[in-house]
Amino acid sequence: SYDGLSALLSTRERYFDIPFIFVSGTTGKQKSIDIMRNGATDYVFKDTLSKLGPAVTRALSERDELKKRLTAEKRLKESANQWKSTFDAIDDAISLLSAKGEILRCNKAMARFLNKTFVEIIGSTCWELVHKTDKPIPECPVVRMRKTRQRETMIMPANGKILQITVDPILDEKGDIFQIVHIISDITEQKQAEGR
Repeated sequence: SYDGLSALLSTRERYFDIPFIFVSGTTGKQKSIDIMRNGATDYVFKDTLSKLGPAVTRALSERDELKKRLTAEKRLKESANQWKSTFDAIDDAISLLSAKGEILRCNKAMARFLNKTFVEIIGSTCWELVHKTDKPIPECPVVRMRKTRQRETMIMPANGKILQITVDPILDEKGDIFQIVHIISDITEQKQAEGR
């Protein structure tokens, strides 16, 4: 009652990455399709056993490639998590904007500064959220940066604090603005110390 398909299913339940080559004396296109759909690496007929060696070589190669890809994906995910942790640990409110000025991503400090959720922030512009306007204010550093293609800053009072807005362009290979880094820093204490 224990056949090759049962062996395949049992193996796949416990060991997804072990290559499984199905060798059978019976032919049938539908049977081979069913076996491959259930996770067999390859299918060799008993009357063509000369194909078994190349099938094993190919299966081991595919398994090694899969392991490499999974390892690379794991490292990429770990790197992304480390970057996100670093991004969120910064006290300054940081946003990544599209070339048009829409917020693509922001850190937790920006969410706290705006007192909004990430869902409420992403897709909006900084001028909509900070200045409550439908277009940039006249002295907006984003507007100036688009002309100069370099860092622009602005000091702005807001809610009893003194804020420094810093905007940096991210340029593509043609030198066009691809994205924008927007940073809001609370420099109230620094300015008060300078005034003493």
